[in-house]
Amino acid sequence: MLALVRPVEAGRAAGPSLRKTADTTPQGLLKSLIPEDRSERVQIRFQLNNAGWTGAHAVRNFFLMRLALAMLGPVILLTALGLAQTAVLPDAV
Repeated sequence: MLALVRPVEAGRAAGPSLRKTADTTPQGLLKSLIPEDRSERVQIRFQLNNAGWTGAHAVRNFFLMRLALAMLGPVILLTALGLAQTAVLPDAV
């Protein structure tokens, strides 16, 4: 009889992991970024899992990436304005 099941490798299950990661309340500076309400964090984690963002720190990483991208635009703009004021960048035509 042919086996139709994939073998298990050294204690690991075949396929995606069904374990739930510990959902911890944000502390320190992360309290200002990540929602403190557990149900909101679980909903965000579910949406991130559907989008392919898996892992124990997916919610934290998502909110840190969101902050970094939100700050990137103004930093580029202010840098360009500063360089234009110091005559490093040429004037616009």
